[in-house]
Amino acid sequence: MNTRSFSRGAGIISAMSNPAKSMNVLAIVLSLLILDGNAQFLPLNGSNKCEATEIVQVEGLTKPALYSNELRWLKWLTHIDGKLNSVVKDSIGGKISGNFEFFVYAQSGILRKVNGAISYHFSIETKDGKYRYSFSDFVYHYYAQDRNYRVVKTGNTKPLEETEAPGWQKLWTDHRKMVNGRVRNQIDELKVKVVETPKQASGKPDEKKVDW
Repeated sequence: MNTRSFSRGAGIISAMSNPAKSMNVLAIVLSLLILDGNAQFLPLNGSNKCEATEIVQVEGLTKPALYSNELRWLKWLTHIDGKLNSVVKDSIGGKISGNFEFFVYAQSGILRKVNGAISYHFSIETKDGKYRYSFSDFVYHYYAQDRNYRVVKTGNTKPLEETEAPGWQKLWTDHRKMVNGRVRNQIDELKVKVVETPKQASGKPDEKKVDW
C-alpha cells in the first residue's frame, strides 16, 4: 500500500470528522454571508445616504450639445422596464431631472410575483465641456395584496441605506444588489449617449420628380 496516499486520506478523514474544525469552517461561511448581507452596494454620501454622483469632463462639447444628448438618454430610459415621473427639462439651465420607479420580485419564472418597488431621483446638469449626474433618494416601497386580490402599495417604505431585513434578509440583499446593477447600467448608457454625435442628413439633393 502507498503509505503517503494512506496518510493523505487519513488526514482528510480526520479533518472531516473533527467537530472543532467543522465548526470553524461553518463559522467562516456564516461570517461571509453576514458580511455580504450587510454590505452597502451603492456609494454613500456625506450624510450616509445612497448616492451615485460624478462630474465628467467632456472636451469639445458645448452645454447645448450635452443637453441635447441628455434628452436622447432620457428617451432611452422610457424604453426600459420602469416608470418615469416628475420629469423636468430646463434647456436654459441645461438640466434634466426626474424620478424613476420599477418593480422588484420574489421568486422567478412562472412563480414570479411583485414583492415591492424601488424609486429614486436622478438629475443631470451640464456646462461647456462637462456634466454632473446624481442618482439619489433610493426607497423601497412595500406591496401587498388587497381584498380584491390586487397587489398594491401599502404606504410603508424602507430606505436602501438600511442593510438589515430580519426574516427576508437574502431577498433584501438581492434587491439592493440589483438596484446597484441597474443604476450602473443607466450611468454607463448615459456616458455613451452624452458624447454621441447625432447622425447627419446625407446631403444628397432630392431627385426631381417627373411631371406626368
